[in-house]
Amino acid sequence: MAADAKGAAVAAVRTNTVNPMPRYARLSGDAGVVSYESTRDSITLTFVNGDRYLYTHARPGRAAVERMKALAEAGRGLSTFVSQHVRENYARRLRPIAAEVPAAAPTRTGTSPPPPRR
Repeated sequence: MAADAKGAAVAAVRTNTVNPMPRYARLSGDAGVVSYESTRDSITLTFVNGDRYLYTHARPGRAAVERMKALAEAGRGLSTFVSQHVRENYARRLRPIAAEVPAAAPTRTGTSPPPPRR
């Protein structure tokens, strides 16, 4: 990757701390990806366990990254595509963040759930 492209990708990743990544729609209901952010030539994915990976036109390649962007926008098929076609072919593993498991729906309106039974 050219130095200017690498710098742009790193700068885009750094903006995640200021601008949260959009949530992945998870239309299938059970997805490994919880959020993503795309730039002109890259996509960063955050998985349910908090792991974050940067994928670029340089690696795994333009076709794969553009397909990942389309799947992210559609909200369906991204985790499957990554596990079947991209696997370990990422440009960079990023610093993990706290797991982003979606919060469960409240059990009672306006109140917190009851304490666990002993």
